[in-house]
Formats: sequence, C-alpha cells, structure tokens
Amino acid sequence: MPHIVIEHSDNISNTQELLRIASQTLIQSKLLATKEEIKSRAYRNAHFLVGEHQDEAYIVVTVSLLSGRTHEQKYVLGQTLQENLAVLTYDLPVQLCIEIKEIQRDLYFKSCCASL
Repeated sequence: MPHIVIEHSDNISNTQELLRIASQTLIQSKLLATKEEIKSRAYRNAHFLVGEHQDEAYIVVTVSLLSGRTHEQKYVLGQTLQENLAVLTYDLPVQLCIEIKEIQRDLYFKSCCASL
C-alpha cells in the first residue's frame, strides 16, 4: 500500500511518464514508510468518449491509501499530484482528475510470498 491506478484515453501516449510523476509525488509527500510500498499501474482505454467527443482526452489518477492520514495530508497530496501532472503538455484538450481514497487499515490484507 498505497496503490496508484491511472486510467487514460487511448490518445494519451506517455503512460510511463504519468506513472513516474505520480510515484515520485507520493514518495516526496513523506506519507510512506518506504517507497517500495507503492504499487503503480496504468490502463489505457481504447473505447472512450469525453462528453460526446473522441478528439479529447482524459487522465484519471486514483490513489488508495491506508487510513491514518489527515484530511489535510490527503488534500495536499491530491493538489500536488494535479499540479505535477498538469505540467505535461498535449496536442488536444485533456481532463485531468485526481481521486484520493482511504482504505480501512483493518480491512486491507497483504501477503509477501516468494512464489504463489
């Protein structure tokens, strides 16, 4: 934990850069014990509309954190993610959305296995 999930329209091509910026922002936030805790992934959606248009784009970043952070810490993280990702430029209109979710610590289960 935490998890970073990025979903974006197929007309966005810099997936690795999005993941890198999101992960670095989380690391720099000092909300984690270690950076190795972060699990980041992205999904490109081939079938999409933004409103009624396919000539626009979207990026939705969802960060799931275990409970224990203050509202202000989560708010600042969301704002900082939006600022850091907004520096990327595109040749079409892009909607950038950030969602910070909290997972109850006692309802999150994790195992570390050498092999499954």
